[in-house]
Amino acid sequence: MALQFTVAVLSDLDDMVRIHCAAWERAYGEFMDGNFICRKNLTRRAKWEGILAEPHNKHYIIRENGEAVGMISVDLPREDGDGDTYELFGLYLLPEHEGKGAGRAAVSFAEEKIREMGYGKVSLWILEPNKHAAGFFRHLGFIPDGTKKVSYYDRPITLIRYIKSISHH
Repeated sequence: MALQFTVAVLSDLDDMVRIHCAAWERAYGEFMDGNFICRKNLTRRAKWEGILAEPHNKHYIIRENGEAVGMISVDLPREDGDGDTYELFGLYLLPEHEGKGAGRAAVSFAEEKIREMGYGKVSLWILEPNKHAAGFFRHLGFIPDGTKKVSYYDRPITLIRYIKSISHH
């Protein structure tokens, strides 16, 4: 599998919106109201247009043989961190590309980027009902650190923070 990771730019807008919407429907459709997901997805184009209009180096599009199959984002933690942690968020794949190694490769790519910036840990938040994501990230060495928060989607949903050490030993 030949995957390429490139910083997402405005010309990637259609792909970013398509991937984000499809991944939300697939990942959250089992435990979120379908109408809520549809309403949320209607806001994606404007959101990504704004994001991609600004220069950044934190949103990446994942291509396989030139075809956009996913996206991944990294940034400073949204919560107060310990100064050694960087956050992975927004790993989304087109449903037909799940289970083929692109997700694992994307996490490895993000970990390497974060390590290059000098951080020793990666954090991420998983919606508590998303057992699929929890299993995936546990398999890759992420463990819950006991931190939880509640965010409002179609209803309040608890998020659990997972951490992985990536420093070279």
